[in-house]
Amino acid sequence: MTERWASEVETLSLEPATTVLCCDFDGTIADIIDDPQMAQATPEALRSLISLASRFQSVAVISGRPAGFLQTTLGNEVASVVHLFGRYGAERLERDGSVSAPDVTASVRRQFAAIAEEARLVAPGVRVEDKQGSLALHWRESPGVAERLLELSQSKAASGLEVRPGRQMVDLVLPGAPTKGTTLALLLSAGARRGCFLGDDVGDLDAFDALDAFEAAGGTAVRIAVGSAEMPSALAERADLVLADPGEAAEFLSDLAVVTASR
Repeated sequence: MTERWASEVETLSLEPATTVLCCDFDGTIADIIDDPQMAQATPEALRSLISLASRFQSVAVISGRPAGFLQTTLGNEVASVVHLFGRYGAERLERDGSVSAPDVTASVRRQFAAIAEEARLVAPGVRVEDKQGSLALHWRESPGVAERLLELSQSKAASGLEVRPGRQMVDLVLPGAPTKGTTLALLLSAGARRGCFLGDDVGDLDAFDALDAFEAAGGTAVRIAVGSAEMPSALAERADLVLADPGEAAEFLSDLAVVTASR
């Protein structure tokens, strides 16, 4: 086991039946790539999540992606034992394979369609990701349009929507929609004594906030940042452990799974 994270592995493996472990998808267990639809989690990370799910109170992936995408990408073996939350927790993959999500009104759907059309006009090269209940505008493949998309996300066209920034993108969601923090807090509230979250982006700070509150209430928390050239400095500053990249995150999860299984 790598000595650099031996302390965190020891902490999380002590009481597996009351431990909750959650992670993001993009940039955490999967590399960030130009075409987000082609992203794949590392097989080592998936094997470890499956192993940990059989011993921990809860193991979950909480992502801005739709829950259906997570199910398809991670596979049924993962989906059968790991909780999959899409759109930060607004969507949840149920054990029967269905996706539970709040209804989106026709007027909001029209607003998303209008924003998508305007985005393609003012920012050629934008990748529009319609998540049915939210709308993401990506500019990784066309960085020159970033400013125009940021202006659009703050314009009258997006009035009434909450803007959630990410790596080379913004997500437009309904006000009051779940965050990674509220979703993690819900899992922790079911009698957990230890909690951990692995993330790489600004939206993962909400999960760190939930762990702060959990710790203040007497729980034991481990905050893990997964690094890259784009990782927000605030995430690294608040983390108990900083990993280099998704490959190293997979190594950490593998070590955690091995130690937990040996107890």
